[in-house]
Amino acid sequence: VLLVIIASAMALVCVGVAVVVYEATSSRPRALAQWEAQAETLDVVLQPTLDFLDPDSAARYLATWREANVEIAVAAVFGPDGNLFALSRRSAAALVTPATHEPDGATFTRTGLRLWHSILRDDRTLGHVYLLVDVPPLYARLPTYGIMAGAVTLAILVVGVVLLGG
Repeated sequence: VLLVIIASAMALVCVGVAVVVYEATSSRPRALAQWEAQAETLDVVLQPTLDFLDPDSAARYLATWREANVEIAVAAVFGPDGNLFALSRRSAAALVTPATHEPDGATFTRTGLRLWHSILRDDRTLGHVYLLVDVPPLYARLPTYGIMAGAVTLAILVVGVVLLGG
């Protein structure tokens, strides 16, 4: 019985360590790849609004897109001159939008991801997409893994009881 308990505890600790290592090493790269792909989609959709200098259409599209992606706190488009062209944000008071664009790339903050993506056509810059995305920290996702750990524990206990009874 003691051996089954020790083996179960060791298996549970190994699963816990594996989950934490996996999340710590893959969470940010997955989030970055996901939101870079979203920015590229915005790139294609927003080109006509920049071509026709139609910030109202761009703002409506950003608002609709942001509402469908609840993780987005701010979605903005800057023109080729670097000035703000269109903006959609969850809360005007709570969120800061940069006054000018920055170079392409991504920066993780304590609570999220700031992403810049240039909108290009034939090597000409039409504008820039800016996204501020909520990316929950590891501790916010731990309850989900707690449920999985509980299921693993239950499975180990059932197997242990079956082995001890047989």
